[in-house]
Amino acid sequence: MNAYLELQASGNNWIPSVHDMQFRSNQESPTFPVPRSCVAIFNGFEKQMSAFAAESEAVLREVRRHFVMPSDSSVATFLAEHRSVPQTLLEAADHLRECFGTDTVFRLGTTVDEAGLQTLHAAVIWPGRVAEARTALARFDDWWLAHVRPGTGHLTFTYELV
Repeated sequence: MNAYLELQASGNNWIPSVHDMQFRSNQESPTFPVPRSCVAIFNGFEKQMSAFAAESEAVLREVRRHFVMPSDSSVATFLAEHRSVPQTLLEAADHLRECFGTDTVFRLGTTVDEAGLQTLHAAVIWPGRVAEARTALARFDDWWLAHVRPGTGHLTFTYELV
């Protein structure tokens, strides 16, 4: 369409009306009411967050009882970012001891691949022969594969020979 106020080639005489305009310079910004139902969600929020932090710290202390963690914060940060993994480690600890022995040491460590994905490794520090470690790990894998849950794809169980 031609925006000028003159006769157009089709013979139509189009004159825009001020009342048909979508935007006027005197329009005000819309106001939105504050939803009052959402305010109830934040009642006691600080108390909930404090309880959540205390619970997470208690689970982390329990993980430290079963696994040796490095002095840096890499494993603690990983466990804080993957909230289902500490509970999975605690469930697996008894089965690891059952398969590898009660006096075996278990170490946690993290690695980052070239794509930036971080993986937690639960390694059995094994003083014996490779064949014994593989047999024990195969027994543990039978339990692990039957009980694996979503969200544990960043967790690997392995062994290290001393």
